[in-house]
Amino acid sequence: MKYLLRYLKKEPLKVGVVIILTIITSALRVTHALINVNILNSLIKLQMYNFFNWVMIDIGVFAILSIFLILLQIQTAKTIEFLCLDLRKDIVRQIANKPIMKYQEKDTGVYASWLTNDINTIENNGFYNILQSIQIITDPLFSIIALLQFSWTFIPLILLVSFLTVFLPQIVHDRLASASLSTTQANENLLSTINDGLRGFATYSIFGIERQLENRIAGATMTLIGKKVR
Repeated sequence: MKYLLRYLKKEPLKVGVVIILTIITSALRVTHALINVNILNSLIKLQMYNFFNWVMIDIGVFAILSIFLILLQIQTAKTIEFLCLDLRKDIVRQIANKPIMKYQEKDTGVYASWLTNDINTIENNGFYNILQSIQIITDPLFSIIALLQFSWTFIPLILLVSFLTVFLPQIVHDRLASASLSTTQANENLLSTINDGLRGFATYSIFGIERQLENRIAGATMTLIGKKVR
């Protein structure tokens, strides 16, 4: 994960926009919750004028929140694509700088897997999670600020909930990241096995052992299944 953080520095403007939009959506989300409290209080006290005023305000805030959520989703997707582009360029650069003998140690399918399957895995489980972690910080922060107007005694509870929200999922995330790496390696092995087997199909046919092609691919596939479902 630390390795991926340096790519955020390559796209400071795009990442900055995501951060700003995340802060705005967190503030609007908490504002929406506070307005709902006022709506409920007005309804309990039968203050219908205040009730309808707060409802109208809430509709406006919710509409603005919806717009910013859409903008955040679009900007996050764009930012992740550019981060993946930077990563893909680095991988291509590393491949291009390999001596020819070193390059030939791996099948071309392996390099293709690095640039497609591995990038997709990093996109979904790496960059996306990093950008989503910003919200984990901003939501509790604005919640604490909002609760201060009611009572400071809520703050320890919010801190405890925030701690559980941040660190417990991190344990699960680390396990998922490890499983994802194992799956990627197994997928790379499957791709290499398929390429090698198809290239040697003529040899299998000559010796009448076409069954070996099926067995090799099936074996590599079972390894991949084991990594995915364990």
